[in-house]
Amino acid sequence: MDEDNTDNERRKCVRVTDMYDVLDEVRAERARQDAKWGEQNHPLVGSYDWDGATYPNGYQSHGLFESADGLRRQCEQRHKDGRGGFFDILMEEVAEGLEAAVDGFHRGSEQAARAEIVQIAAVAVAMIEAIDRRSAARGQPVSRQ
Repeated sequence: MDEDNTDNERRKCVRVTDMYDVLDEVRAERARQDAKWGEQNHPLVGSYDWDGATYPNGYQSHGLFESADGLRRQCEQRHKDGRGGFFDILMEEVAEGLEAAVDGFHRGSEQAARAEIVQIAAVAVAMIEAIDRRSAARGQPVSRQ
């Protein structure tokens, strides 16, 4: 192997190791949550009772979330303008997950919401990896839980 390929392989290994370290932290946090709260089986979206009728998801009607399309457009524009960040991406994914969960509530299937939640988790892991890379570049210790 030439030197460039060796360096690229080394970087790949470090990145994968970093991801597994983060996933180990997530696993440990989940264990702490289970120890504190026990097994949790909440519905994906809460329901609200207005005028005797039950509706899932009062989040959007209460102004807590824009539509996923609105957040997607905002995220794309912020990144195009050079002002985007991970939380723009994360909030877009959360809105997509929420919409999929509400749709799933009506259709009786949570699979689309599950796929969106995997994307939420992946973005959150990428955020932690970026924090750790910046900390390492500054010579700061990486904070582990």
